Amino acid sequence: MIALAFALVLFTALWLVSLLPLRGLVSQILAVYLLCFTNIALSLHIANLLGVMNQPIILLGLHTLFLMVVLAFWVKKGRPDPFALWRCILWWARQIRSQKITFQNAFLPLLALTAGLGYLFNAFLNLYVPPNTVDSLSTHLSRVGFWLQRGSYFPWSTPRIWQITYPVNAQLQMFWSVLFTRSDRLVGFTQWFAALAAALAVVGLARLNKATISQAVFSGLVFLSLPAIMLQSTTTQNDLVICALFSVAIYFFFLALQEKTLSSVLLSGLALGLGVGTKQTIFFLLPALALAALLAWLVFKQIPFKHLLVWAAASLTAFGLIGSQIFISNQIHFGNPLGSKAAVEQSTGILRSDSLVESSLINGSRLLYQMADLAGLPDPLWGYGIKAKAALMKPVFSALNIDVESEKSSYPGHHFELLRRYLLQEDEAWYGPLGFLLLVPWLLVEFIHGLRQKNLYRISAFLFFASFLIFDILFRPGWDPYQGRYFMPAAALAAPLAADWLGHKRASVWVGWLVSAVAVSTLISCVLLNPAKPLEGHRSIWRLDRGGMMTLQNYYFIDTLKMVEKKVPSDATLGIASQKDYYPDYVFFGPRFERTLIPVYPPEKISDRGWVKAQQIDYMLVYLSDTYPPQDAAYLEKIAESDLWGLFTVK
Repeated sequence: MIALAFALVLFTALWLVSLLPLRGLVSQILAVYLLCFTNIALSLHIANLLGVMNQPIILLGLHTLFLMVVLAFWVKKGRPDPFALWRCILWWARQIRSQKITFQNAFLPLLALTAGLGYLFNAFLNLYVPPNTVDSLSTHLSRVGFWLQRGSYFPWSTPRIWQITYPVNAQLQMFWSVLFTRSDRLVGFTQWFAALAAALAVVGLARLNKATISQAVFSGLVFLSLPAIMLQSTTTQNDLVICALFSVAIYFFFLALQEKTLSSVLLSGLALGLGVGTKQTIFFLLPALALAALLAWLVFKQIPFKHLLVWAAASLTAFGLIGSQIFISNQIHFGNPLGSKAAVEQSTGILRSDSLVESSLINGSRLLYQMADLAGLPDPLWGYGIKAKAALMKPVFSALNIDVESEKSSYPGHHFELLRRYLLQEDEAWYGPLGFLLLVPWLLVEFIHGLRQKNLYRISAFLFFASFLIFDILFRPGWDPYQGRYFMPAAALAAPLAADWLGHKRASVWVGWLVSAVAVSTLISCVLLNPAKPLEGHRSIWRLDRGGMMTLQNYYFIDTLKMVEKKVPSDATLGIASQKDYYPDYVFFGPRFERTLIPVYPPEKISDRGWVKAQQIDYMLVYLSDTYPPQDAAYLEKIAESDLWGLFTVK
């Protein structure tokens, strides 16, 4: 059924794009990506309102309906060629094959080949390695499992509040593949395709800034080589998805400024509205986007006011139809559109700090220090570089009285160290030396050039980075080592400016070779050194079964998972009771999502035998303590125990 569903979605997008006056290859491909994303999300939002998200026949019906509506418009508009995009791709492929390779340009095909092989290998990893990031197993994919079980993403009782309050658009794409395959083998492709879409937006933005085709492709390949981008393309988190949507929104916005076309305005608004329904970090970018729009209208006179109104209306409409439901649900159930008051306060701590200036200075210094990232360089350069960076900056921080290595303004359980070598892994990775050059010195240089040349994009790229950095410092609850991936949209909007690295004819060849050498080293390192998908050693992915691979980053949970897999039938109903609010419950659904999971929440419900029976719970997995499960839960009979988790049958 997945093939049929995919064909319906893809053909709907192709026929719809044929109706739009989009001339360039980049704009057409990005429009197809955006419209496919929209089709899937809108269909599932409709199905959610009806409580039938888990009925594939309903989704097929909605996809068919959308296709029929588009075909009716297509016939009315004179049946424009829906496959012109494919012929355009073939034409470009022939042009690329006809190019002669010399020493002066050989770095570009070398970089393209390495990136291509790297992302093909990542595609293989998405198929071979089940999801295993900590966030995915406890939140992002856990909610997908419960949606499949319940037929709706509206709230249920769970200790993990983010499962029911986070925006849903990214996970809806993952859910769609699970719904039609009853497997999680395709869920990683949501981020994988997002990486390619974001890279294509980088190419398009570079072209809009007068880069040659070679320069634009170079900037896109540099973006794909950044460690955080490369590693995130094998995960089921949502940072690359919001990166792609925001990058596409900015691409079509600047395309509208140049071509004055209403279709580009509408597509930009659509992407922006989808982004607001995908991840809250987009709010950190909206002030800079509003400022860029005002500059385009009032200062640079590049967009008429009526187009701004259409853009705003398209954004609000897209958000209202495809993303607002979860915010409305949060308001109804928790009195806050972002979720429960306690959870929101926990995630926005520094803004209320009595020492706001000091906290901002400390965490701003920490983030900028982390951005000076050397990940991807071959050893011993990587290790020596970290020591040199620490030796250089420690006296600077000391002279400025910025105590970055103190416990101040850190999220509980985390400690900042100047000499720490962060893992080349999806949660901790930043953007390597090329990313640092782009985000800090080069953005500033381009910003100054933008002011002198009155170039709105160069000004805006810096504003996006500055806006994100400031609001991340203010609204995050303290420093932790996992914030690098949040900066992906800023990195994507800085990447088109890498085209200027090849702008000087005499130096461009050597710059191209040097940058490509670093990028190739980074791509290879991300493949070989990722501890979340190790390729060698006794815990390599080749030696482990599904459970072992899923718990590579939750290794303490492997024995508990094995206990459940051995004792609990795959089609049973398993209750999970814990006084803690975190556990990787996704691992218990099973590879075919046959097992039903029931969170026992609040945990006191374990004493209510009638409620347990009403839920038709066959087995109960309990996080044990001296007082839990309580004595009045005598109806439970223990059959196994592992690592503080006890497995009980329900009598």
